[in-house]
Amino acid sequence: MKTRAGSLVPPEALLTELRRRRALHAERLAVYREIQHRDFPDPQYLSYDQRLLYLPLLRGLVFEEENVAWCDAAIELLQKGK
Repeated sequence: MKTRAGSLVPPEALLTELRRRRALHAERLAVYREIQHRDFPDPQYLSYDQRLLYLPLLRGLVFEEENVAWCDAAIELLQKGK
């Protein structure tokens, strides 16, 4: 998303898009967490081969957590002074 060009659209349009993207990332995060709980309930006891399967999921979890957090921060910042 190009927030640098945000001044070219009404503020509410940018906030709407940020909320939409946040929802998408939150949905993916929920799916990844479900997979984690179902397939890897206790990662410390995984075999080496299982850990190799778990690592891409872990990356996805971190990636989506960061995206949700960034969207939250961006929404909060842009709503200040409205």
